[in-house]
Amino acid sequence: MARLLKPRGILILTFPYNERHYVQNLYELPGVDYGKGIPYPCHIYNRVALDSWLRETKLELVEQRLYRTYTGEFRHVGEPLERGNRS
Repeated sequence: MARLLKPRGILILTFPYNERHYVQNLYELPGVDYGKGIPYPCHIYNRVALDSWLRETKLELVEQRLYRTYTGEFRHVGEPLERGNRS
């Protein structure tokens, strides 16, 4: 992706994220009922992984928006939050 960008191009990414913790497969976390049996993992990336990727690609993080969608620490853990209550 980085190699395909034109100079000063913008790459927008969206993915499950947790500032502190990397998770190999969200579907295997205790309390997650969604995704059982799906044949591919759902990674949750963290700051260390993001910073490493930025260094490797020589890209710059211009803006980051974080959205909380569940009451638990990870996506699909706890109760879903209503759109108006997400922060």
